[in-house]
Amino acid sequence: MRNASPTSTPGELTARERIAHLTDKDTHFLEIGAFAGDGMYQAEGGCPSGGVVTGIGYVQAANA
Repeated sequence: MRNASPTSTPGELTARERIAHLTDKDTHFLEIGAFAGDGMYQAEGGCPSGGVVTGIGYVQAANA
């Protein structure tokens, strides 16, 4: 899979980084559809995961 665009805003988190902050520590996030769009849109540079990140992970209630 291709890395996120290096032209993103400094300090901005990728979708997968935000998910890592959201899900419980020491648990796994099972990504579903990681290969959606694989091989499509090659003329535009590709579209990893079809442009979305979906999955299953543990999130407990957190104090705000």
